[in-house]
Amino acid sequence: MKNLSRILSLLLLTVLFTARGFSQNISMPYSIIGIGDIENSYFNRNSGMANTGYAMRSGRNLYQANPASYSAMDNQFFTFELGAQGKTVTYQGTDVDPNENSNGDFAIKRLAAGFKLSNRWGSSVILSPYSNVSYLVVSNKNIIGGGGTTSVIDGNGGVNQILIGNSYQFSKNLSVGINTAYLFGSVKQTENILDASSQSTIATTLNTYYQKFNFTYGLQYMAKLNSKLNYNLGLVYSPQNKLKGETSKTAISNGTEIVRDEIIDPRNFTLPATYGIGMSLTRNRSLTFAADFKYQDWDAVKYKRENASLVSSQRYSAGVDYNKLRAEKDALYEVFNLQAGVFYNNSQIRINGEQLSEYGFTVGAGKPVGRGRINLNTALEVGTRGTTKQNLIKENYVQLTLVISYRDFWFTKGRKYD
Repeated sequence: MKNLSRILSLLLLTVLFTARGFSQNISMPYSIIGIGDIENSYFNRNSGMANTGYAMRSGRNLYQANPASYSAMDNQFFTFELGAQGKTVTYQGTDVDPNENSNGDFAIKRLAAGFKLSNRWGSSVILSPYSNVSYLVVSNKNIIGGGGTTSVIDGNGGVNQILIGNSYQFSKNLSVGINTAYLFGSVKQTENILDASSQSTIATTLNTYYQKFNFTYGLQYMAKLNSKLNYNLGLVYSPQNKLKGETSKTAISNGTEIVRDEIIDPRNFTLPATYGIGMSLTRNRSLTFAADFKYQDWDAVKYKRENASLVSSQRYSAGVDYNKLRAEKDALYEVFNLQAGVFYNNSQIRINGEQLSEYGFTVGAGKPVGRGRINLNTALEVGTRGTTKQNLIKENYVQLTLVISYRDFWFTKGRKYD
């Protein structure tokens, strides 16, 4: 109980200390659509493999992509993980100011704890972003019978998730799991209109609060090809779900509040059904190759806004993980690990007839320190998103993910961490 009390206290203190850590300061012009940019990163050891992980299992790493993986944790094992990310983006496009075409930020992205509750039952508690919103749009408008005006639209916020995952291994070949996530957060959009001729300003703010439970189901099948090769198959499914949204409106004219927190029509947002399949092949418990495919049925959502719409998306990724092992006292211990991966995402966003795509590569490395209780993993991702066609914006980005894990065993009598 002493170890459990320590890890829960650490989790609580970290959540309180980093309550603003999920806020996004980097500009994401396409996050104006829907509830923002949907997060594809897990901010864990998968990051160095292009976030490939539907079939991945580990005794001492917490994989979130497929909830069926939690049962693989070693008996009486627990881990606490903190994931952070630094990112820089450079923008290209006809409307991009060449003197202000890049920005960046650094933020805490994920807090997670994993527990092995019995020989066959593993569980997790994870706090991470689901979507991110951060944009600024400046345009000129002409009012009939009046002069020109300038409109500045500023959006920020996003949806976070706190999930409880559970996994049960029914046999040596089959494990199933479920992630029960509570989605919550707000998207704030403020439009400031300045009339140059009269020097009058009107600021209108729409603040939409979202909340809903969301479920992801997972299955993993594990088998041996021979004495050296193991393979896993992973399946993931999340049904279509409707986020409940409540929008309040505030309006200020020349510094005088004329509308205050007026509740307007609900702005619910439908999440698509998601299907995922992955496979992995491991040789001598040291070298692993994995590949994933994810399909999201955004067509069924029927979202349209001016020249933008949401369409069904497909994401492909593949990665390799090599970990150097050392044999000691009839057990294998990890000395270090190296990773690499590639991905291509045909995203859900279509603007001016162009469906945006994203592609890139990742490299990663990790090493245990402090007698193995602390483990450090880093991953570098270089990618491109969007296009300059149809007056759109292309994003070239570099992001670095850092994952710090604390590992130990609980409810043991004198057992030390290996």
